[in-house]
Amino acid sequence: MNIDTNKNIDSEIAELKKKLELLENYKKNVERNSSLTIEDNLKTIDGIIRNKKLAIMKNKYSKTVPLSSYYDHELVAHLEATYNILCALNNSINGNNR
Repeated sequence: MNIDTNKNIDSEIAELKKKLELLENYKKNVERNSSLTIEDNLKTIDGIIRNKKLAIMKNKYSKTVPLSSYYDHELVAHLEATYNILCALNNSINGNNR
């Protein structure tokens, strides 16, 4: 084999190593993202709703920003509706009739 052939082989090996590294990183990202289940995401949304409701109930707001309570009431209403829809969709997909 001549020097040009060796250079071509070396460059192809280097390219394949780069592609392998990219594919391994992609696989890690897919595995990391697939480890979060729909139930985990629903629990996160439920936790946010509970925290906001608790803040509203305890009236933990600064007197300098009176609109923040109003915005949290609006946020909770929208989050609850979204959460309920997502739960219903998840249950219908999984065949659960809770």
